[in-house]
Amino acid sequence: MEIKYTYILVKPKAIKYNVNDINPWEDKVVLEGLLIGILIGYIRKGEISKIGNVVIKGKFFILVSLLIQMSFLLLNTGLLDLNFNYYEVILIASYIFILIAIGVNWRIKYLPIIFVGSALNLISFIINGLNIGITDNTAQIAFSQEIYQLLSEGNIKLFKIISDKKFFTGGFVPWNRMMLFPSAVSIGDIVIFIGVILVVQNLMINRSRFGSNSVTFSKNLFRK
Repeated sequence: MEIKYTYILVKPKAIKYNVNDINPWEDKVVLEGLLIGILIGYIRKGEISKIGNVVIKGKFFILVSLLIQMSFLLLNTGLLDLNFNYYEVILIASYIFILIAIGVNWRIKYLPIIFVGSALNLISFIINGLNIGITDNTAQIAFSQEIYQLLSEGNIKLFKIISDKKFFTGGFVPWNRMMLFPSAVSIGDIVIFIGVILVVQNLMINRSRFGSNSVTFSKNLFRK
């Protein structure tokens, strides 16, 4: 059996561990929300091609944010190694770009839900001292003993163990117990997950794509 490994950002050096040992990124809930949204859309007799008919604004911000998130993924899998000391600032920038992209597409129905989830994650990241917080109990369930020890000692960059009483500021659900990818998801991740499902299935069934504030009426509607 082939075993895959990853080099995670460890202070002060990289250590080799199984590739699925630590992945508490909201990308996972976005992917899984997208797949579930498509499934629900099909069940509701929707068409995936209708998603392509939606005009998306702010594509630059979306692209930049995705590139940043992908860079962190490559760093976490050992495919990219940068001698860089400002990961926290770049990660905050990716959150801000996502919020901007959602803001300029605010009229798309249910998209504000994703905005709220992303904002909650950004706030949690700042509250935890520019780290992704994971509750102690969740870390023990979701990750290997080696990774948990490194987290407990504060030796993994961008991640930290937080008290179970402060679950609302970090990952507190061991997502790997429910879905495909080992993760520890936060309240913000759950909100994003629900928002992605609602947005995707709504676009597929092609009913009111926009919020109630953008409803227009036919000029013949009120004729006697």
